[in-house]
Amino acid sequence: MSDGSKGGWRETLVTWGPAILAVIFIRSTLASPFRIPSGSMVPTLEIGDHILVSKLSYGLHVPWLDLAHGPGFLGLPFTTVEVMSWDDPERGDIVVFKYPPEPAVDYIKRVVGLPGDTVEVRDNVLVLNGVAQDQEYEERYTFTDDGCDSHPTRLLTEDLMGAEHQMLTSTGRSTLSNYGPVTVPDGHYFMMGDNRDHSADSRVWGYVPREYMRGKAKITWFSGDTCAGGPPFFGKPRLSRLGMTLE
Repeated sequence: MSDGSKGGWRETLVTWGPAILAVIFIRSTLASPFRIPSGSMVPTLEIGDHILVSKLSYGLHVPWLDLAHGPGFLGLPFTTVEVMSWDDPERGDIVVFKYPPEPAVDYIKRVVGLPGDTVEVRDNVLVLNGVAQDQEYEERYTFTDDGCDSHPTRLLTEDLMGAEHQMLTSTGRSTLSNYGPVTVPDGHYFMMGDNRDHSADSRVWGYVPREYMRGKAKITWFSGDTCAGGPPFFGKPRLSRLGMTLE
């Protein structure tokens, strides 16, 4: 390699290296963007929502080379390791976490069961520690999935031990309508999607360890509907969802 080539690489590294490291630090430690790819959290999160996730909600995470898994951010096998913890997820939090069967993949669901809780689902009614959680029917709702197919559902408001949020259930029965009871192990959490009959969650793949929690969803900074046209990947902007706080 010529001296000129070495100088070019050195100049590029000096110019872009600090910026790249700063981006990695911000994404790993402070906040990270996340795009909603599926309809498991509708109506709270729509397919095509771009959200901001606070990495400081539960502890301090630092970037770490993860040679055991595939390429990550910027093609480098980075993951994050929590070096300090100051809070635990609360019931009702919307959390991004490592998918237990495949930790290199991030998932997003709502915290439903805390360590030690008994969780059961009876005809789509969530039962926590033997107490059925209140639901109030709102209206009929048409859910459009990531293939742009429509599904008739019911829109309800659920009171999750004081944490109210909207949710969907199918108009018919599904294999997810009944589950349990199970007891959440220590150090683990039971996660469910708000679109109850269209969500692969803890009812399917089990509990999420505390150390897999990556951060709490905070706001929607962009949203696009690919089924309504617009640019590829981004879709037609949903202006009404910009800046929405998530709960």
